[in-house]
Amino acid sequence: MPRLDMPRLDMPRLTTNENVVTGLYTDLDLEDPVVVFDYLWTRLDPEVTVYPSEGYYYFQIPIRGVTVKGALTLFAFDRDRGIVGFGYSGEIEDHPRGLHADMPGRFRQFGAADGLQLVDEGPFTSRVRWRDREILFHFYDPGMVGPGPEHLAPHETYVGSNFDESGLRFHLVFNDLENRLFWILDERSFVPEAMIAVDGYVAIGARTHFAFFCDETYHRKVLVGVDVQEISFNSWYDGPFDQLPDVYIRQGKIPIKDYIVAHTGIDPDRLDRYGNFLDVPGTRAPITPYRFYQEPEELGFVNDLVSQRDAGTIDEAEFYARLTQEAGREILLGDASPDEENGSEAVR
Repeated sequence: MPRLDMPRLDMPRLTTNENVVTGLYTDLDLEDPVVVFDYLWTRLDPEVTVYPSEGYYYFQIPIRGVTVKGALTLFAFDRDRGIVGFGYSGEIEDHPRGLHADMPGRFRQFGAADGLQLVDEGPFTSRVRWRDREILFHFYDPGMVGPGPEHLAPHETYVGSNFDESGLRFHLVFNDLENRLFWILDERSFVPEAMIAVDGYVAIGARTHFAFFCDETYHRKVLVGVDVQEISFNSWYDGPFDQLPDVYIRQGKIPIKDYIVAHTGIDPDRLDRYGNFLDVPGTRAPITPYRFYQEPEELGFVNDLVSQRDAGTIDEAEFYARLTQEAGREILLGDASPDEENGSEAVR
């Protein structure tokens, strides 16, 4: 399949009240992940595109009175083993009075022992058969073309690009002088977001609530904030930390482990080549060089830093290092629990 430079512009899918009500009356055993997996599998198209770069295929479906949210996980390192993961939870949507109810989540891996067959047909395509139905998964190819040189400082290195589940695309950049990774918005083509200027050099996405420093020097938008509520809900707008360009890491084109070690100070013996913790199975070192904010006023630090830079109090490299301070550094180094760091989950 040719590289997908942009999402397919097919006719938009409709979500109708009829479909939702029919789903809500579907009597399915939500305690059994095999039953739920099979229900989802029979409703997927024969050919689908996985946009998020780490291989999450997210879904939302109404079942038995709740909205079931989850993902098929086709991680690069699991595809090597012929494994597809499946996780979900049920949720009753937020109520204006603050009422909220959740169903405990479920997770299960499916492989050859379960009758699932996964065959790679190239770095960006996998054919998966479950029972009597086969689905072709195409993985979005973000490419290895970074921002132009006019968008990078002399002390910065382009690492790779990703596609976030929010629908936004980012470039991952490394500050060579300060050993700091950070994210800048990929604006080479249409950006599905409306930016709202909130204070001086800061703009916030109306849909995603991502906050950006509008960098006039290098004509780019640097990610500096993610809404802490989206993080606590583990929503599609919880930041790009969990969408690394794994296909290129798998091919050995991005030495992400080296960058993560430099960025965090984590002992390299604790990580595999993808940045997964060897001593904490199922967790990956996140790249969260931005603030977890609740109110836009908390982003005033950006203007403060601009003032210090313009006054010559800090140089350019230190300016960007402070601008992109790692939110989960204490967690990564084992000095704090996730609950102590803005109530967010720093590792998935």
